[in-house]
Amino acid sequence: SQLYLSEMMKCLQLLQTLILDHRLKIQTDLDKKKLDYFESKCELVLQKIKTEMVEIQLDTYTTETISTHRKIREKLGSELKAGKEEK
Repeated sequence: SQLYLSEMMKCLQLLQTLILDHRLKIQTDLDKKKLDYFESKCELVLQKIKTEMVEIQLDTYTTETISTHRKIREKLGSELKAGKEEK
């Protein structure tokens, strides 16, 4: 009877370990899926913001003005980069 109880305790400990490992694996998978979801959600929000910015630009400026602003931004960006590289 003592041997039986001892073996049952070992089996229960093994079962408990397996359950915990399984739970941790499931939690890891769930966390990864949640992370993927939130990354996708953030990307969607960023795209919506960019869309709104473009719509505001189109409502505010002419196509020529937007093109000129982009050229100015590119020029300033390249000059800033060149200035940082000189340091």
